[in-house]
Amino acid sequence: MVTNSPIDRRPLRVALPLTSALVASALVACGDPAPTPPPAPTPAEPEAPVAEGPRDMLIIGAAGTSQNLIPVIYETSLDGQILNSLFYPAIDVDFDCSIKKRPAHFERWEWREEGTVIWVKLREDITWSDGVPVTADDIKLTYELIANPAVNSPRASYVDHMVAGKAPVVIGPYELEFHFTKSYDRDAQISHIGFYPTPRHLLGDVPPERLAEHALNRLPIGDGPFKVARHEPGDQLVLEPNERFSGPPEMKPGLSRVVYKFLPSYDTRLMELKSGGIDLMENVLVRDADDLAKNHPDIKLHRRPWRAMDYLVWNQKDPKFADKAIRTALAQAVDAEEMIRTLHTSESGEVYARRTIGPLTPALCNVQNDTPAIAYDPAAARATLDAAGWIDTNGDGVREQKGEPFTFRLIINAGNVRRKRAAEMIQGYLKEVGVNVEIQQIASDQLFTRLRSHDFEAAVSGWSASLFVDPSEVWHSKGGMNFGGYASPAADALIEKGLATADPGEAAQIWKEFQSVVYEDQPYMFLWWMDEIVALNGRFENANINILSVTYHLEDWEVAPDKVKYGAPAGAN
Repeated sequence: MVTNSPIDRRPLRVALPLTSALVASALVACGDPAPTPPPAPTPAEPEAPVAEGPRDMLIIGAAGTSQNLIPVIYETSLDGQILNSLFYPAIDVDFDCSIKKRPAHFERWEWREEGTVIWVKLREDITWSDGVPVTADDIKLTYELIANPAVNSPRASYVDHMVAGKAPVVIGPYELEFHFTKSYDRDAQISHIGFYPTPRHLLGDVPPERLAEHALNRLPIGDGPFKVARHEPGDQLVLEPNERFSGPPEMKPGLSRVVYKFLPSYDTRLMELKSGGIDLMENVLVRDADDLAKNHPDIKLHRRPWRAMDYLVWNQKDPKFADKAIRTALAQAVDAEEMIRTLHTSESGEVYARRTIGPLTPALCNVQNDTPAIAYDPAAARATLDAAGWIDTNGDGVREQKGEPFTFRLIINAGNVRRKRAAEMIQGYLKEVGVNVEIQQIASDQLFTRLRSHDFEAAVSGWSASLFVDPSEVWHSKGGMNFGGYASPAADALIEKGLATADPGEAAQIWKEFQSVVYEDQPYMFLWWMDEIVALNGRFENANINILSVTYHLEDWEVAPDKVKYGAPAGAN
């Protein structure tokens, strides 16, 4: 039996008052008569005391726009980032090759019955931002919704190994048990039970298929240190401190407001960053990081390792991409190493990306294999395409098969300069082997809708990698985010076997084999894992931008009184 007990989560924030003094001195000239004393100086007005509590505002330039803020249906990394600030974490985590867990809302948990049951005790003092207590029944509703096919939750795989009707069992108002059909990787198991709660008093009677239409999807309610004060879809979302937050006092926010400005244009975000219109920008291009480092000393650059992957996904329901030999040939035609040198290497030669040779982030150190990356070999690509009957018979530079040209449309999200440049380079490489690529830029929300509905031929997009091993959402044939329709009995079996293996050493060998199978099948043209560059104005303190999140423990961020740029909003405490 493994148990956990509460520990101190982080150091308390201490505010020190600022004081000043005016010192006067009189100089008397020796030998001269004493002058008439001047009038006593009027005492200087004391400095106004610095207001305790939150101060200053953080403005984040977001490439996308918020889509779904009811947790069981959220899909994008931006929505996940917002939700992290709205909820008190079930389990607080750090990361070093694997997840390191600390109690939070789950103040204690135990594995029982040889790892097939996890017993959880909740803190009893946590309330929703409307003052209603958060109870075990709210967590039960979360998992009822995740398991309900009408919800179509992207987290459906979380309940795959839970016992129906016991996922979870409510034992008391603040106590519950999750029952599993088998024990498996404990990081994955604990991550599966630690999802955000759902307010039963507000959503318990909503038809599951109507969740996306509910008002809480735009103005959500949480139990964390921040709340949504205003949401103007397509324009901005504003967070303010949750005055009813009942968690640890040290988690009360140090900022008076956090504004997400939705700015789809990369160039607009960069201009706003340089001019001070926004304070934080993600996914800064390497070329622009060089310029910021030289010419904008007030902006600090942070490096997030191996959380983000760029890829080209093939829709394998399209006959052109059904054969893995063709997909492999297309990968051989693209010089990914040159793309990394062009797109991810600084003027000083610092490299911010590495080849992807499997679907699990290199940050998960213990499950990496040594599969060699596909080498750039356009001659081999041409030979494979010739053998498959794709021949340029009319000399126009584009191969045909049965009179049908090898042309496809490659969709990308508008405003992402890096992916646009990557798509253009891929277009150029494939043209050299007789394949015609038409690039189409569409809004991020439209891109995601088309990926989910398999309404595309090929797409350049990216993943924010999970930091526990559960590839089923993307790589299992029944996965809710299996955009390309990848269906491999071998990969399915390895996923199921890996998730059923509790011993980390044994599981690691399974995950290494799984990655080799997927990479050999080439359902994606795997491009690179990136060190993401995040730019942040230097006035912010305690900003721990790391692999877990760009806004990790956002409540800790603050600005010293003498560096405050924006005063407290009207009505703020």
